[in-house]
This record gives sequence, structure tokens and C-alpha cells, in this order.
Amino acid sequence: MRRPVPRHAGAALGRVLVLVAITLVHGGVFGAGATDSASASAWASASASASPSDSDPDSAAGPQRVVLWHAYRGAEAAGLEAAVDAFRARTGGRVTVEVLAVPYEVLGSKLTTAIPRGHGPDLFVLAHERLGDFEASHLVRPFPGPALGEAEAFAPGTLEALRGPATGRLYGLPLAYKCVALFYRPSLVPRPPATVDELVRMAEAASRPDEGRYGLVYEAGSFYHHAVWMHAFGGALFDGAGGVVFASPANAASLAFARTLVVDKRVTPEEASGALVTELWNAGRAAMSINGPWFVGEIAPGVDWAVAPMPPREGRPAAPYLTVEGIFAAASADGDVRDDAPGRAAATAPSANGDGATPHAPRGATATAPAADGDGATPHAPRGAT
Repeated sequence: MRRPVPRHAGAALGRVLVLVAITLVHGGVFGAGATDSASASAWASASASASPSDSDPDSAAGPQRVVLWHAYRGAEAAGLEAAVDAFRARTGGRVTVEVLAVPYEVLGSKLTTAIPRGHGPDLFVLAHERLGDFEASHLVRPFPGPALGEAEAFAPGTLEALRGPATGRLYGLPLAYKCVALFYRPSLVPRPPATVDELVRMAEAASRPDEGRYGLVYEAGSFYHHAVWMHAFGGALFDGAGGVVFASPANAASLAFARTLVVDKRVTPEEASGALVTELWNAGRAAMSINGPWFVGEIAPGVDWAVAPMPPREGRPAAPYLTVEGIFAAASADGDVRDDAPGRAAATAPSANGDGATPHAPRGATATAPAADGDGATPHAPRGAT
């Protein structure tokens, strides 16, 4: 009779989780792979120390099973599978990694209900903005903290975003950082708009809502996307003292503007999901889209596109939020992933692809810092998680 693969095999699982996580980060699929020989050497040494071995009494019991949840689609999902395949080849089958895709809209809620009951994943990929709640609810385990020199191999600020706001402990390893921008189709919009007012005029000219054609498609019901209008109108969620200021005239004006796009001018479809936005784009029925780097992997071959920063409104940047995507260890996983666990040197990932491109990232929710400075420049990372 075939022996089932055990999911948890004692304390060795802590080392296994570290190994799986650093392999995915090191793989560079999402723009966080090693780009220099020193980093590559450190990764190789750390991976060897963290790998389950035939002499390990827990490993001797047979292969271990690690379950990984994510919300990637299209090319990003394929990239994750490629990184997992690399890990499987690296460990010679001693660790079985099961990958489960969960729709982004329900991933957070599934984690909060499944992890306390022991039915959740061992590892999961998520944006950093929920880390405060997850830490307070004891849903995540700390990762080994990298030494100072190793931390410098990450994009500035990305490790800080994955530290718990209550304890400062490192709960994840960064895979990518992201923000939205303005995608446009040069065949329909020859150049990007210079201002928000011009964007609206271009969108009106390209829209035929009765024919299912829209000048500007985006997930209008998502606050992560709406943040560009909030900042363009001078709004904010918090004041300088940390108090909530959502009910402000500027925020109200931004919501009224978004309603105008959908209801009055009809340049944006109602209740647009990410899937609908992609469908309209690939069908040639959308001229512009507020979207993130994950969108690149969803654009069909042969479909033209270009991308530009969001234009300002009356001199004020339409600044998006910036999120850090990380890989986390669920608290329901057996084995103790401690700050002093083996593999400390493994938490090293450089900050850019070899070609210097901005790393792709999965669909995410609201982060905690605008991604554009007053001069329109995009900083590398947000402040800490909420």
C-alpha cells in the first residue's frame, strides 16, 4: 500500500519552510532574485544549511508536504509554478510542495478562517497591508531575521514593510513591490494624457458605452485603485497624528469624481472586476486602464499597450499606493520558524531584476504609503504595514 506523504514531520518543517520560501525569493521569478555572485554564494550556502538531509531523523521518515496558497493568475501563476519546480528539482523529491491558487477577493478571509483551525496552508503569498491584523491574531510565524549586510541585498524598505508593527519581528520575505499606473493602447490613444482633465476628455472621446466600449477601465470599487483619485484631490486616510480623516471634503470630492466617471460620463464600466478589465482590454474595447504590473501577464499576445505614470490634477500627483508582496509562514504550520532558526543567512534577495525592470507583483489591496513623491518620482518601498 502506498504510504501517504506526511504534511508535517516535526521540527524539521521549520527548516523546510525557510528553504521553500528562500528558493522562491531567490528564484528571481518576481524580480527578487540574486543578481551578483556574492548574493548567489550566500544563497547557496544558506540553502545547503537549511535543506532536509538524509541524515535528518525527521527527513528519514519520508517526504514532507508543504502547502502554499497564492492568488496569482496568468504569467505570474506560471512564474510561481516554475519556481516551485526548481525547488522540487533541487531537493530531489524529499519535499512535496502543493500549490493552490485562491481568488484574491477571498484569499484573506480564507486565511483568517482556515489557519486557526489547522486547515490553512504552511506558506502563503500576500501583500503586506494585513500584517498588523495577522500578527495580532497570531496567524503568522516569524521568519529568521537577516543580518545587516544581508538585509542590504533587498530593495530598500521592503523588509521593514514585512515586520510586525507590534513587535518589529520579521514575518515574511519580500517577493516584489508594486503600484498601479496608466496603461493605454497606442492604437486608440496615441499618447498618454498630461493631466487628469485631459484623461477624462480622452476617455470620453474613446467611449461608446452602449456598444460596450470604454475609455477608462479599472476596478472602480477597489480602494487600492481609487487611492490615485483621493491623492489627486488632496485627500488622505490619516492626519499627521495618526487620526482617521476619511470624512473630509477632499475625500468626498474624489468619490464624487469616481462616480462621475462611472454614472454620469459612463467612461468606466460599473462593478468592473479584474477579469472584466482584462477581457475588455484584450477585445479592443478599452482605451486606457488603471492597473498594476500583474496586468502585463494578462494582456493577450499581439495586443498593443504602453504604460505611463498617472497624470496630475491641478499640479497635485495622482499618487498610487505602493505594496510589498511577501511570502509568509502560517502559524498553523508545525515546526518552529524562529529568529534563531537555521537558515538565518538565507533571507537575502536583491532589489531588482538583472535588466533593472520593476518586478511584477500579484493583485493586492490597500497599502500604507503613496507611491509617488511630489515630483512624481516613485520611491522603492512603503512605510510599515498597518
